[in-house]
Amino acid sequence: MKKISIILFGLFLFIFNSCSNGNGFGNVTNTKNSFSVVSWNVQTFFDANNDGSEYADFLKSKTWNEEMYSERVNRLCKVMTTLNADIYVFEEIENEAVIQDICNGLSAHKWNSTGIWNYACFSKEPESSIGCAVISKYELWDLSNHSIEDGSPKVQQPALRAIGKVKVKIGNKDFVLFVNHWKSKSSGEIETEIWRIKQESILTNLVCETVEENQNCPILICGDFNKSIEEFEYIDSVEKGNVLLKSKYPYDDQAIAVLSPWYDEHGNYTCNTGSYYYKNSWEYIDNFFVYGSFDILDFEACTDDLWTKDNNIPNGFKIYTGEGYSDHLPIKITLQFKN
Repeated sequence: MKKISIILFGLFLFIFNSCSNGNGFGNVTNTKNSFSVVSWNVQTFFDANNDGSEYADFLKSKTWNEEMYSERVNRLCKVMTTLNADIYVFEEIENEAVIQDICNGLSAHKWNSTGIWNYACFSKEPESSIGCAVISKYELWDLSNHSIEDGSPKVQQPALRAIGKVKVKIGNKDFVLFVNHWKSKSSGEIETEIWRIKQESILTNLVCETVEENQNCPILICGDFNKSIEEFEYIDSVEKGNVLLKSKYPYDDQAIAVLSPWYDEHGNYTCNTGSYYYKNSWEYIDNFFVYGSFDILDFEACTDDLWTKDNNIPNGFKIYTGEGYSDHLPIKITLQFKN
């Protein structure tokens, strides 16, 4: 595989075997065949410390403080316990200390299941302000981070977030989880498309590598792709999948069919509500892609009144008041291992 750098666990990925910080959390043993995953871009989730790498509105803010940050952590914990997913994937988290605060904050809330979120990992590129995190009731292991190394002298590479790969163990079963946060269109849709193409190429190669290593390995791909589902190549194949992930030169031409729960068997949207509301219309830029021995039991864009406004529009976070949640909706999928 060309132009891929693997950032090892010891450098930029952090794992908390227990998030209890003395609160008595224990290990989870769960052998059930079904589980749920939430993917959510939580919108610039910075702590109250000024490290100099924050976004400009945080650096310039005279109101953002520890109290506002603590309240925001508390709101996120309430969403987590409301949705009660087994695994959470968050985009736009500042650092691993924020994950520790979230894990500790969960001890102040009640949940409706016997499991607790005992495992977490976080990854961020050195030059990036924000990274991605996974918080899980199940063991996370074999973590790696996969970055673009573009050697082209003609185009200057912007700061890009790596694709995270982590294995999840549920009882005696494993699956591979890929975490994504692709380049946004904020600098121009056409101008930035080259980087989303390269990120798709790396993801495709990683998935193909994983399948070559273990033909029976279930795979779940998720995150904020900044690319709406209709911008991916649709294929009408119930057996193989409905979306074709592709790799383009110089990243070795490959392709693999995956299943998107945004589509039904006829290629129609399964939800009228997307995950991101922009210019008075819904976009489907937060995605799950499923490969291998999984059945999809349920999927939804979560629209609880707690984190939405009228018409299910996300109640975005506002730094000047410290209020709100995110400008994205969380999406939730329930999967079952096939026998």
